[in-house]
Amino acid sequence: IATTLIIRALPDNHMDADTPQTVMAARWWARDGFLKNNLLMFASGYGRIAKYFDEPQLQAQANGIASSGLSIIGNRIYYTHQSAFYLIPTALLLKFGITKPFFLKLFAILASIFGLIFFYKFVQLISSRLIAFVAVFYFGISGIFLYWAGSLDRYPFDDFWRFFILFL
Repeated sequence: IATTLIIRALPDNHMDADTPQTVMAARWWARDGFLKNNLLMFASGYGRIAKYFDEPQLQAQANGIASSGLSIIGNRIYYTHQSAFYLIPTALLLKFGITKPFFLKLFAILASIFGLIFFYKFVQLISSRLIAFVAVFYFGISGIFLYWAGSLDRYPFDDFWRFFILFL
C-alpha cells in the first residue's frame, strides 16, 4: 500500500481536489503565522482582505455565514466547519523550506500508514490478528483510503489521530 501511495505521489501535477487549496492556505500560515490568520484556512488571494469583512461596518456582508442564529458570535465571515489544525504540518514544512509537492505528500502518506498501523493494533486488541489483518487490508485497499491517503487535506491526519486515540 505504501509503495502504491508513494508512486502516486511522484508526479508533481498529480493532486486531489483539496491539496492545492491546502498548500495555498498553508503558505499564508508559513509566511504570516498561525495567529495572524486566526488559525483559519483562508483561500489564497482572500487571506489579507477576509479579515476586513469582520469589521463592524462590513459585518452585514457575512449574512450570518458562521453564526446561523448563534447570538454569541453574531454575523461573522470567519467560518469553518472543521478545525484548520491539519494545516500545521504542511505550514511547518513550507516554513522550513520544503516546497516540493512530493515531500509534502510524503508526510501525509506517512500519517496514513501510521494510521493503518494504529488501526491494526486497535483491532488486534479487541479481536484476533487475523481479523485485524483483514480489517486493515480491506480499509487499506479501499478507494476512499487510496484516494485521500496522499492528500494534504485533513483525511490522512484524521485517520492518524482517530486510530491513535482508539489504540490508546
